[in-house]
Amino acid sequence: MGVGHPNIEKQMKNIFKKVKLVYPMKFMPFNRGFTLIELLVVIAIIGILSGLILITMNSATSSANDAKVKAELNQLEKAILVYATNNSLPVSEVTPCTIGTGGTCTALNSALSTNGYTLPPLSKNYEYSSNGMSFTLRGSLSTNNDYEVNYFNSNSLNCSSLAGGTWIDSGHGFCVMQYEARNVGSVPTSQTDGTIWVNVTQTAAATACSNLGAGYHLITNAEWMLLARDAENIATNWTGGVVGSGVLARGFVNTSNTAVAPSTGSGYEYNTGANTVGSSGTIDYRRTLNLANGNTIWDLSGNVWEWTNDTRETSQLPNLSETWRQINSITNWTTGLSYNDVGPANSTYANSSYGVGQIYTDNGTAYPSGNTHAFVRGGTWSHGALAGAFTLRLNGAPANANSSIGFRCAK
Repeated sequence: MGVGHPNIEKQMKNIFKKVKLVYPMKFMPFNRGFTLIELLVVIAIIGILSGLILITMNSATSSANDAKVKAELNQLEKAILVYATNNSLPVSEVTPCTIGTGGTCTALNSALSTNGYTLPPLSKNYEYSSNGMSFTLRGSLSTNNDYEVNYFNSNSLNCSSLAGGTWIDSGHGFCVMQYEARNVGSVPTSQTDGTIWVNVTQTAAATACSNLGAGYHLITNAEWMLLARDAENIATNWTGGVVGSGVLARGFVNTSNTAVAPSTGSGYEYNTGANTVGSSGTIDYRRTLNLANGNTIWDLSGNVWEWTNDTRETSQLPNLSETWRQINSITNWTTGLSYNDVGPANSTYANSSYGVGQIYTDNGTAYPSGNTHAFVRGGTWSHGALAGAFTLRLNGAPANANSSIGFRCAK
């Protein structure tokens, strides 16, 4: 019998009446087609299920990629720590360098390869940054967040027994002379007494430092920047008592000064007037800068210029005329000389109104005669606002020497 047979339909009507339901006029045949609404519902369900499957697949792929990033960064950490067991951590550029295909971490690659260590194979590019005391490895996850591996060596350096006077732990993996080098029997010596060693070429200063023994060297620009940026982030180095408030301590730089500070050490921390120093004064004329590890360094700004063991060729410098400039006014930095070779970590402070100093640029047409420009930092006794922990002069050759340029060593 078909579905619509009258006897069956009559029986169904009776059943519906008993349960007090309204019986439809006629049964629809079971072989009817789907309605448009039913089709749309089915299509929507299939679409939702497909979307869930795709989300699950993408999530699995992202998780796999993220796991690979974390695994490779952990492999890198192990490789670097194996190297660091018998060596110092390679100091990277001031800005993070890239590990991977076409990477820029030349210090790390060179250090590892020359000592028989190799980096593990990498599927992606990663960033490495190190100050010699700690390092950070960074990679990007699928969520666009960075995954970092951080290592910090909390062991402080024993700098007290080094040759050449009083040294301090920089807090960045190297020891540095606390005071500008004095000439004590042709030995560069960090002490409060004696004549500051000036009239020395960059080359001679580097030789004098290396003569102290293995590992001693003329402070590098990278090391200078670590000290300056460290001091930049210490509130007690600012006249306002807050980082970025007022002026960063500039040292013995009164424009009325005509010579180096007459005395150095306890009781002579401030440039209190023309050619005078005292135990108290305003921070903008304070000769000491405090570091994050609690140590204090003298005359990083002012008193005399200081050589660093760095040079650049004319072709590596911004094409600028010979003049004083605000650090933040230079826009055509080059791969040879970038902002990070010169300026404070917070670029807001890259103006001498913050006490950081200025840069003396040179495109090679005026001085020196030749293409090599040596790094001279800090400013001298009468430079005023031109002096600062970030001040850099580039118009001198390595063979240049005069009575306003000194140096300090590092190890």
